[in-house]
Amino acid sequence: MTFYQQQIELIKNTMLFQDHVYERLKLSKDFIDSNLSNEIDVDQIAARACFSKYHFIRVFKSAYGRTPNQYLIEQRINKSKELLKLNKPIAETCYAIGFESKTYFSGLFKRATGLTPARWKSRNEK
Repeated sequence: MTFYQQQIELIKNTMLFQDHVYERLKLSKDFIDSNLSNEIDVDQIAARACFSKYHFIRVFKSAYGRTPNQYLIEQRINKSKELLKLNKPIAETCYAIGFESKTYFSGLFKRATGLTPARWKSRNEK
């Protein structure tokens, strides 16, 4: 069971939401997971879940422990690690996971891992 599934189960057990809310949250998370390489924003995700933007952000954060945008970035960084392990070039990796700027990608990657993509890649090649 993944961390996110555990979080949903924990919240379900505390009876914070009705079942249809869980289903809509799962749809929104699945939408994020299947569109990592596309340009998506919170408005699109909230619309998929049939929530207003701000209500969606609150509900998503209470369910998953992070905002939809934080989750999206986390998943993109995880996907970028997979691509870098396959020896993909950093620029190709950046664009393949939905970032339009290598500088922005590098900054987020370093914030998440403590290493630049180039340094992380060189450490994991060995």
